Amino acid sequence: MIATKCFRGVLNCLLIFLVSAEMGSLAYAQYTTATGAPTFTTAVPVEMGFTNISNGNLHLEIPIASFPQRGKLQYNARLVYDSLIWKIVGNAWQPTNVAGSLGGWRLITGGEPGTVTFVTGSSPCDTPPPIKTRTFHDAFVWTAPDGTSHRFPIFTQQDRTICAEDVKSGTAFADDSSGYSMIVTNYTAATVYAPDGTQVIPP
Repeated sequence: MIATKCFRGVLNCLLIFLVSAEMGSLAYAQYTTATGAPTFTTAVPVEMGFTNISNGNLHLEIPIASFPQRGKLQYNARLVYDSLIWKIVGNAWQPTNVAGSLGGWRLITGGEPGTVTFVTGSSPCDTPPPIKTRTFHDAFVWTAPDGTSHRFPIFTQQDRTICAEDVKSGTAFADDSSGYSMIVTNYTAATVYAPDGTQVIPP
C-alpha cells in the first residue's frame, strides 16, 4: 500500500516536471519566434512597418483597400508579412512558423478572428489492468490576424482513471499583460475577449 502511494507520488511529480519543461520550452520558443507586435516589442520603424529588435522579426503591412461598412463592420484589406518564418520541427528547420502564409505573406481583410491552438498530452494511471490514461490540454494560444500570439495559462484535463479529477474549464488573462482574456469550456472550446470586453473569437 505504501509502495503504491509512493509510486503514484513519483508519477505525479514526473508529470508536473514534464508539463513544466514543456511550458518552459514553449515560452522560450514563443519569444524567439514571436511575430506580429507582441508586448515585448522594441520597434524600429521601417517603411510600411517595423523591425522588432528584440528578436529580429520584420513586420510589414501594405494597404490595398479600405471601404466603410455598416455598423462596426470594416473592410481593410492589406498584405501582412513577418520574416520569422522558420522554426525547428523535430530535428529540422521548416518554414512553417507563420501559419497560413506563403513565405510569411498573407492577406488580411479585417474580418478574421484569428486562431486558437493548444498542446495535448496524456499520462497513464496505475489502475488495475487495463492501464487507463488521462488526457490534458494546456498552453492555450490565440494568434491574432496580424500574427501576434497571446498565451493563456489554462489547464484542462479529461480523466478516465481513478488518479485525478476532471478539469473541464478554465479562465485566465494572457500572460503578456495585453489585457486579453480566455474562457475554455468542455476541455478545449475557447472564447477570447479583448481588453474592452469585446468578444473576438468566436467572431
